Amino acid sequence: MKKLFAICLLLATTFTINAQDKKPTKEETIAFMNRTLKSTIGFEGLDGKIVEIDFNLNKYLLKTYFDIGGSGFYTSFIKSEFPWESLLVNQFQVDENNLKIRFSRNYRFKYKMDNDTEKERLISSLDITLPLDKIESFKKACIRLSEIAKEEYIDPFEK
Repeated sequence: MKKLFAICLLLATTFTINAQDKKPTKEETIAFMNRTLKSTIGFEGLDGKIVEIDFNLNKYLLKTYFDIGGSGFYTSFIKSEFPWESLLVNQFQVDENNLKIRFSRNYRFKYKMDNDTEKERLISSLDITLPLDKIESFKKACIRLSEIAKEEYIDPFEK
């Protein structure tokens, strides 16, 4: 009986250790980030009140409503092809509910205001409004996506 108990205890410990070593997959990380971002609908962000948001690995859509003296307008920001492999993991910046995510190089960011034409600009960081209790988790998710991107981004001509 003692041997059986010892074996069960050993197996339970092994399963617990293995479960803790498992890192979230790309799909799990993106799903968490999207759920967290969608929870900010209704927040007042840097660019106005968030009315729509969508995120996946290569796209970040943010639609905000900005009201200046009763003449409000909508702003849409669309970013594609995030350079996750160039994320600067030691240079996150938090300002109230906003997390600034910095990259090691500039990338193109598309934006559109109301019915205006879509425009592009170069930026090296992205400000995201988040609930305060989710900022640390979101930072970890960004780092995890960066790790995944670095694993996938292998330059065959680098050596």
